Amino acid sequence: MTSERPRARALRLLRATAAEPIAAGLPLPPERLLADQYQVSRTTIRWALAQLAREGLLRNVTGRTRLVADPSARPAMACHPVYVFSQIEESQVNRSEGWGGNVHVGLLNAMRSLGHAVLIPGSSLLDEATVACLLRERPAGVLIPEPMYTGASDPSLMLAAEAFAKAGIPTVVFGEFPAACDRVCSDHELGAHLLSTWLLNRGRRHQLCLWPGPTTPAWLERRRIGHERALREGGVAIRPVEWMNWLSRDEDFETLVLALAGHLAPHLLSAQPIDSILAMIDGHVPAICAALRHCGREPGRDVDVVGYDALWAECPQRLLCPVPPAASIDKCNLQIGKAMATLLDERMAGILPPEPQLRQIAPRLAFT
Repeated sequence: MTSERPRARALRLLRATAAEPIAAGLPLPPERLLADQYQVSRTTIRWALAQLAREGLLRNVTGRTRLVADPSARPAMACHPVYVFSQIEESQVNRSEGWGGNVHVGLLNAMRSLGHAVLIPGSSLLDEATVACLLRERPAGVLIPEPMYTGASDPSLMLAAEAFAKAGIPTVVFGEFPAACDRVCSDHELGAHLLSTWLLNRGRRHQLCLWPGPTTPAWLERRRIGHERALREGGVAIRPVEWMNWLSRDEDFETLVLALAGHLAPHLLSAQPIDSILAMIDGHVPAICAALRHCGREPGRDVDVVGYDALWAECPQRLLCPVPPAASIDKCNLQIGKAMATLLDERMAGILPPEPQLRQIAPRLAFT
């Protein structure tokens, strides 16, 4: 219990209580007792109770007395909303456009414009008991705007998404998996193609992908395909990807720079030295630029370094080497969220073929 977020724990346990058939019409214990029972604050209990009241699972009799609502008396809109499982807080929405949470923002804006009732219980609620409860309640649809990629996602998210889809509940996820669901993701092949073509147009014909690996997710493999397609179209030689173990902690920055310099030195001293590097994300650019300087090369003059995700303004590593990427890729996360809402709306309306749909959103070049 203690490893679960307090709000998620309180909401999960209260919803399970309210969903019991014998609970209808019974009063809930006082907030103080509930807080002690669930090991959370009274503020958290108050938030969870208000959420369940919005869902129509509870009704207020007096200021402090709440009864479990009779299922037959619950408003239709409250009984069959669209569930959005997300950890995004509303206070986080004023961040850069490249922030992944903008998938959530774009999704909510589109759902409101389409007139759907939306509930946001939090992705950490998707344990077996909660999924079973929701399957009984039959929500109108389910949206999961947190990245769903094999090897990077919470396995419970994928298992829950599969369970909803197999039960015939319209389910749309952000990412490539699970295949049983409708999915929306960024077109990574096109993104890498845009970056490599842009570099070619700047005269950078000796490009190197420097990525963590060698074990790679499917989306990074598609970037490699897009990168190599651009080079073939430009009639230039393709270098193998340079894979390395990537240290992410700030205190290991100097160690990382030295390791990167060791990877880069053979490419800088070859008969045809590299003139550009494709980083996996903007956050890798500072260490790569510092490594280039360690090797006696100036980023932006001798070697262009491009990033991905258009997140430079939020990269803490930029303070260690403030050289921004020459270009990046904006995955258009707001549009991804809108596409998820549209896809769910079409699935609920019954206008799609029965096979799960996969829609890829075209990214665009971005500059700092």
